[in-house]
Amino acid sequence: MTTQNKNDGLFKENKSYKIMIEKYRFWRDLYKGGDYIIKKPYLQRHPFESDAQWKIRKARAVYRNACGPIVKVFNSAIWRKKPERELDTEAMNYFDNVDLYQNNADLFFSWVSKRALYQGISFVLVNATRSTKPLNTQKDYKDEGIRPFFTIISCENLIDWGDENGTLTYICIKDLMVLESKPFQKQESFPILRYWDTKKWAVLKNIENGDIAFIDQDGNKTNYGIVKDEHGNLMEGDHNLGIVPIVPFYFEREVEMVGSSVLSDIDMLALKMYWKLSELDKAEFDCAVPLLFGSGLTEDEYKGFIKATSNGLFPGNPEAKLGYIEPGNVSFETIRTTIKETETAIKEIALRMTRPDTAVGETYEAKKMDKQQLITQLAEFSLRCSEKEKRCWDIFNLWLNKSSKNTIQYNQDFDPNEISSELINALDGLNRSNILSKETIRYILRQGEIPFPEGWTPEEEEEKVKAEQKENSDMALDWRNDSIVGKEEDNEIQETQEI
Repeated sequence: MTTQNKNDGLFKENKSYKIMIEKYRFWRDLYKGGDYIIKKPYLQRHPFESDAQWKIRKARAVYRNACGPIVKVFNSAIWRKKPERELDTEAMNYFDNVDLYQNNADLFFSWVSKRALYQGISFVLVNATRSTKPLNTQKDYKDEGIRPFFTIISCENLIDWGDENGTLTYICIKDLMVLESKPFQKQESFPILRYWDTKKWAVLKNIENGDIAFIDQDGNKTNYGIVKDEHGNLMEGDHNLGIVPIVPFYFEREVEMVGSSVLSDIDMLALKMYWKLSELDKAEFDCAVPLLFGSGLTEDEYKGFIKATSNGLFPGNPEAKLGYIEPGNVSFETIRTTIKETETAIKEIALRMTRPDTAVGETYEAKKMDKQQLITQLAEFSLRCSEKEKRCWDIFNLWLNKSSKNTIQYNQDFDPNEISSELINALDGLNRSNILSKETIRYILRQGEIPFPEGWTPEEEEEKVKAEQKENSDMALDWRNDSIVGKEEDNEIQETQEI
């Protein structure tokens, strides 16, 4: 059982939350990319890098997002076929608007599974609209217009929970209370905690003079005050669920209420690629303009060369030298090789096309086992999603004071060929975005045993590509010429009509 101080421990951060929060944020940033990476201190400064050079390198930083497509491929495999659901009639009435924002169940739960993939866990709070009257029968609920709804809760915001023998006893969700905005005035907000236990709910804040202190489920007075709504009513109440209405969706369950991301095996590789790309870019930037050097020249000769419009220089000293210092390619190629190896490792690990225990491509039978591991992993995640969504609908029915007869089955047909086609499309997109090279993609396809035509060679394929590019270029030129002629003809017709 999670322990806490009776007076103020309910709203402290759970120990597991403290351990995992930085990982949750890191996985989120890798998935989202862009400013989530660039605007945060993920880039490492070299010990002897000057302030000016460091500023330039930060300004030029670009994050190649290899994690986003991986998550999307996994999620699309789960949602390639819609879940088979048999829901109660009452639940079906709300299927097309499960969250009060006109989003249907398929769209809503695909968001939930995607978040569970990239952060390891996502929560669904099963809430309901409120009533000021006591509700005892199904007719009472219907007459009052009470309806349950789902809300996605980020693992970054569910900061504390209690459990007893594996059963949740309470949760605390941090949030912001946004006050009603008025014309020409700044919109104000303040931090709150949304509290749920097995019997009651409340919206809380740090207690101030005049606030009514919240009494917890054990009857103890806390150091938190109950928030009032715009009508001055206290935002607290009882419920008859007998449970805490939160459902965790895991990609991989570590412990209760803690999950691990699909990116956990590649997160540091993705960050390493970001570092190396930054180093390569800065090195190439510094050497973009060759450095002129000379020896044995008089000052006047050198000045004359700078001012001259010709490319010739005839110094008086026959041993004088003048030339350009250009960088050798060894260091650049070393960084490029590291980047290539890193991006290949990311794809191999993420797509489970090599042995997890050795990370080395093996025999045909071994690779069949690895593909089966991928399918098993997807099937297990799909099964967990099925069970968790059913749990959401069961709590949904509890709010309506009804027993549940819902059944849900997510897609379990993970055809390797179908998944491979999606991976190829994702890899093609990465190539067109200049994130993966063609050579790397060919290597990944071979590792995945996606067949090439008999007798295929990279050299012949390169010649075919060049021929296609030339043909497309010629066609584009012909089209452009026709367009120009056509445009002139149209102008002549227009001018004639205007006359």
